Amino acid sequence: MVVMNVPTSALSNSVNGRVIPFAAVVTDDAANTAISRDTLIVDNAPELTLSVLEDKNPVAAGETLTYTLRYGNRSGDNVTASGLSFALPVGTSFVSATGGGSFSNGEVSWDLGTFAVGAVAQQQVVVTVNDALISGTQLDSAAAISGTSNFNATERRASSNSVVGSVPLDISVLVNPVSALPSEQVDVRIVVSNTSNANVSG
Repeated sequence: MVVMNVPTSALSNSVNGRVIPFAAVVTDDAANTAISRDTLIVDNAPELTLSVLEDKNPVAAGETLTYTLRYGNRSGDNVTASGLSFALPVGTSFVSATGGGSFSNGEVSWDLGTFAVGAVAQQQVVVTVNDALISGTQLDSAAAISGTSNFNATERRASSNSVVGSVPLDISVLVNPVSALPSEQVDVRIVVSNTSNANVSG
């Protein structure tokens, strides 16, 4: 396994709300390729933060896939009536969820109640990738967190994807935090691993 940390920041003149994409790609001599993506949101007044990360990319048909939802309250007030939701990718089946998450109509939801100032937490959802999916199928997921802060409704959304395949490479890219002020430093973490039983070169 190889781990790389790349400090970076959004430009000081970045427009509020801009979504900055990051992508990491690894390819071996046999032309096997794995790709992972994440985003950074420029937010001049971030209140709620949210990110979604899958534990495998690519993932093989029939395997389980774990999604981690990380969220936080960066506002100056408690967020009341807060809730978190995660829509399962088409082509997957629900297995379990942490934190009392309930599954209905293709979506997992959590009642977070009052989310305190400065609080940071995470939940996980485990799904099974359907056996019939062919290599190259993209699994798209989406999450949202919402609530009321200082009598104003606030919401944050995030997404993640994983491609079904059988390549011996695995790569993930994670931007932390998922939203930042212009010029605020963030850390981009890239992890590359060999999931096969043989050496891979490239």
